[in-house]
Amino acid sequence: AFVYPFLYDNIPLFCRVRGVCVCPRLLTPSRPPHDAVAGYCYHLLFALLTAFLFTSHLPERLAPGRFDYIGHSHQLFHVCAVLGTHFQLEAVLCDARSRRGWLRGHLPVPGLPGTFGTAGLALLGNAAIIGAFTAALPCASCGCPIPGGVQGQVGGGLEQPGLVGGGPAQGRG
Repeated sequence: AFVYPFLYDNIPLFCRVRGVCVCPRLLTPSRPPHDAVAGYCYHLLFALLTAFLFTSHLPERLAPGRFDYIGHSHQLFHVCAVLGTHFQLEAVLCDARSRRGWLRGHLPVPGLPGTFGTAGLALLGNAAIIGAFTAALPCASCGCPIPGGVQGQVGGGLEQPGLVGGGPAQGRG
């Protein structure tokens, strides 16, 4: 669930890192490597380490019971994720500093209509989502069926076999 968004979001980053690390012939005096690429490489390293820790359950798998409170893979996973995010943000700030002059010369100056227009669209989108989910609430509380829901089923399909009405089934006899 997280692999596809990560790969999609980082396609420009992969191309940039690959161009610098794999193809040094692409480097020219007008395109020198700078500190941001190192930050992005560290970010990718920690992202891969995070995925490895999440899937392998190391070190608790090697010594069960010894890492129950400190050093559990989930804790290490979060530490690596935070470090990866730190290096990513440092690289983004480095990119922003190094490209500030070019951006100011080539991009339009932000204005009030564009800023408030974007904020207004985000607000309308969020209000639509909240409204759609709020509209479903009265149906859920009154018991009317929601398409694809489990309303109308006793226990929502979670009842145990042999139990009727919360107690043991009574045989005929």
